[in-house]
Amino acid sequence: MRFVSTILSLGLLLFVCQSPQDVIRRHYESAEAQRLAGNLVAAESEYTAILAEAYERLGEVFLAGEDYKRALTVLEPAVRYRPNSPSVQIDLAIAYFGVGQYDKALESSRKALVFEPNNAGAHQMLGKTYFMLGDLAKSIGELETAARLAPKDIDVTYTLGIAYLRNRQTADAKQLYNAMIEQFGDQPQLHVIIGRAYRQSGLLPEATEQFKRAIALDPRFPRAHYYLGITYLLDEGQSKIGEAAEEFKIEMAANPDEFFANYYLGVVYVYQRKWDLAITFLLRASTIEPNNPDPYFQLGQAYQELNRHEQAVAVLEKAIAFNPDLAHNKNQVTTAHHRLAQSLLKLGQTEAGQKELQIASDLKAQAFKLEQQVPKVAPGMGTGKLGGVEPNSPEIGFGQRIISGTKPDAKTTQEMKSSADYYLSGTERRRGLLSEDIGYRSQQRWTTPGRATGFPGRCRTVCDGSEVESRTRRTRLQFGSRLLQVANV
Repeated sequence: MRFVSTILSLGLLLFVCQSPQDVIRRHYESAEAQRLAGNLVAAESEYTAILAEAYERLGEVFLAGEDYKRALTVLEPAVRYRPNSPSVQIDLAIAYFGVGQYDKALESSRKALVFEPNNAGAHQMLGKTYFMLGDLAKSIGELETAARLAPKDIDVTYTLGIAYLRNRQTADAKQLYNAMIEQFGDQPQLHVIIGRAYRQSGLLPEATEQFKRAIALDPRFPRAHYYLGITYLLDEGQSKIGEAAEEFKIEMAANPDEFFANYYLGVVYVYQRKWDLAITFLLRASTIEPNNPDPYFQLGQAYQELNRHEQAVAVLEKAIAFNPDLAHNKNQVTTAHHRLAQSLLKLGQTEAGQKELQIASDLKAQAFKLEQQVPKVAPGMGTGKLGGVEPNSPEIGFGQRIISGTKPDAKTTQEMKSSADYYLSGTERRRGLLSEDIGYRSQQRWTTPGRATGFPGRCRTVCDGSEVESRTRRTRLQFGSRLLQVANV
C-alpha cells in the first residue's frame, strides 16, 4: 500500500494549494467589489463563476458517492456555465455512463478531446463506453491511447485488460496483468481484480488461480474467499457446491457483514433445498442491504416451498418494490410477479393473483423486445441462474478503488453532501436578484441591509470547513480512476 499512500499524499498536497473554497471566496469578493462600484454586469459574471465552480464541485461529490442521477442534475448546469472545460465534460461523461446513457457519454468525452486532445480521462471514457456498446476495436484503441498517456493509471490498465480478454486477445491481457504486478507489487488486491477480469471473461481456471494467490498472500482479504466460492460454482457447478459453501463461510468468519457471502450461502442452500438454512442467511443479507431486491426474491421461493405464503407475499412485494421495472434484472422481476401470483392464489386472493399473472406476462413481452433492441455487449459471466452478482462491465474506478481498499463511511458521505450543499447556498438566489437589478437598473435592491450580508457568512462556512473538505478530497482520491483533473473519481 506504500505506493498508494504516496499518491494520496501528493494529491492531498495539490488540493490544499488549490482549494475550491478559495476560488469561491475570490469570486465572491470580486463580485461584491463590482456591485458596490455599480458594475452590475461584472458582478453578475462573478456570481456566475461561483455557480460554475459550485456545480462542478457538487458533481464531483455525487460522482464520488456513485450517485450518477443526482450528479447529472448539477453537471448538466455546470457544462452550460463551462462548456469548454474538459474536466466538466469528463465528469458529465462519467455520469451519463453511470446511468447507461452511452451515446451522451460518447458525446461529452469527444467534446473534452476537442479542448484537450491528449486528455487520458477522455480517451478512457471513450474506451469504456465503446466497450459497453460492443465496439471492441474502438474500445481497445481508445484504452491503449489512455494507457500511453497515463501509464501508471491502474484503472486504465485493468480496463484495457478486460477489453483484450473480451476480444480474445488473452495473451495480451496476461502480459498486461503480469506487468501490473511487476509495477505495483505482488499484492492480494491486484490478484483479486485480475481474477475478476478472468472470471467475467469466462476464463475460470485462471480466475481460480488468481483468487487462490490473493488468499495465500492475505487469507482475510475482503471478498477473496467469496470470489473463489462463486468461481467454483461457475466452473464446476454442483460438483463444487460444497467447496463454494465453505469459502462463503470462511468469508463470513472474517467479514461477517459481507453481503455477497451471506447472500450466496443462502443461494447455495436454496439449490440444496435446505430451506430453513437458506432463510437464515438470506434474511441476514437483507438486513445488510435492505434495499437490495435479490435476497427478498430468493426468500420468496424458500417461503413458498415451506407453504408459508403470507411471508412469501411480503418478501416478493419487497423484491418488486425495490426492482419495479426491468432495469435491475429482467428475469427476476418477471418471475417475482409470477411467484407473487402463485402465493396470492394459494391464499385465495384470486383477483390480485390474476392481476399479477397479467403483469408478469406483460413484463416478459417487454423484456423480449428489449433484448431484441439492445446491442449484445459485455457477454455474461455465466451467472444468470445465480443472480445478484456484481455488474459485468468496466466499472468507473474499480481498479483504483479496490487497490485503495476504501469507500466513504456514512459519516464522511454525509459530510461530503453537506459540504456540497453549501457550495450553492444563496448564490442562485443572489444572481437572480442581480439579474433583475440589471434589467431594472435599480441598485437600491443590493444595498438593502441584510441582503448584502447574507452570503458572506455562508462563504465563511465554506472556507472554514477544512476538516470536512479534507475528508472529501481524501475520499475522492481514494475512490477511483484518474478521470477528473482536480478530483479523480
